[in-house]
Amino acid sequence: MEKVFTIEIPDYKTHACLVEKREQKYYNRCSRIPQKYRNNGYGFNAYGLLHEKSTGQLVIANPRTSGKPIMKEIDGHAILTGRMRRKEAVIIVREVERYYADQLKHLKIHGKLNKVAIEIINSPVEGSKDIKNLGWLLVKVIQETLSEGGFVGESVDQSFQGFEIRSIPSAMNSERKMIFNFYSESKRRSAV
Repeated sequence: MEKVFTIEIPDYKTHACLVEKREQKYYNRCSRIPQKYRNNGYGFNAYGLLHEKSTGQLVIANPRTSGKPIMKEIDGHAILTGRMRRKEAVIIVREVERYYADQLKHLKIHGKLNKVAIEIINSPVEGSKDIKNLGWLLVKVIQETLSEGGFVGESVDQSFQGFEIRSIPSAMNSERKMIFNFYSESKRRSAV
């Protein structure tokens, strides 16, 4: 078996975007109004929302977070055990699929694959996370990409040995990358 192709992804994705922009929220009559808005300069409009009396502008309840994305860490263990909400898990899996499908679309292999080895190089702090569960998610995504590309058949082939996942702590804390090594049978056959 020989290595036929390698893809290196520097600074791989660790978080997925659940929502591009958070919505603005406003104070209503039932809300707990902060002390700075409890004076004569503020009141409630006809819809029951808190506004500034002089300008008529609504008071935003979440000024720091409105308009910013909601990011969630890609946690294979939470997805696998069901600890994450189903909707969040589906969004994360789809985003991971898109990300790695874009990275793996440059794959150029002639013939069928025998093995895929994934090396995850991360800082020693991140190395303590459960890499096998992250690997489960990567294996699922890569398997779909390879079957769509025709590199691996839909049915389980006897020649395909599967996936190997290794976690390697990096010497430098800032270095983080993922290396995909694709192996295939050598074309040379011994004479009988």
